[in-house]
Amino acid sequence: PAALYACAEERGLPKPQLHTYPTALDLLDGVLSPAEDAEPLDLVLCALEPTGSTAFALARELAQAGAFGDGLRMVLCAASAEHAAEAAACGMHGYLLEASSPEEVDRVVGPLLARCEQRKQASAVLHCRDRVRRVAFDTLSYVETAGRDQMVHRTGERDTLVVRCSSRALYSQLEHDSRFFKAGSSFIINLDHVASLALRTGVATMLDGTQALIPVRLRAQLAEALCGRAAAVL
Repeated sequence: PAALYACAEERGLPKPQLHTYPTALDLLDGVLSPAEDAEPLDLVLCALEPTGSTAFALARELAQAGAFGDGLRMVLCAASAEHAAEAAACGMHGYLLEASSPEEVDRVVGPLLARCEQRKQASAVLHCRDRVRRVAFDTLSYVETAGRDQMVHRTGERDTLVVRCSSRALYSQLEHDSRFFKAGSSFIINLDHVASLALRTGVATMLDGTQALIPVRLRAQLAEALCGRAAAVL
């Protein structure tokens, strides 16, 4: 812990919150099914048991579940370097020897901590039906209300994330970012993902072809927001 705290302090990052899991299954559950009020784990330091099989199986399970794609990073801690190649093949992001110096811990873990903090600042925590995810703002294209669910669409991803909450509750995690515009009760849209807006009909067309009908009272406001966003990008 002391070495991790020193890494964060050296880079001006917040002090990491550490959690300990007695078994790989407990850790897997902590990643994929955290408590309702818990944030997703960002970095996993996993000790290598004598056979190594559990750590590698855990890494493969996390990779298959998409946790690494969501931003989770995993570092293996072992007594020797003989398993480094297998760790990399399983998708792990770093390798530490148990007797590593503080400088070596900083070299391996420091950049990962910095990247995790950057991701926190540029993402929203969504309690999706499959698991809790951290979704980057720049990939979140638009959100469409379907009954009591919010359907979250991400650019470059075929699957739609389903979040059981109100549109207002989800927007509360996004409204501080100027890219997001709440278009009534049915849509939350990312201004950077709007291809066109027809003021007369109120149809906003997203980059993927989806059309969102904008209420009359919000059309001029959306047009102004789009112009402001375009000017900010330029």
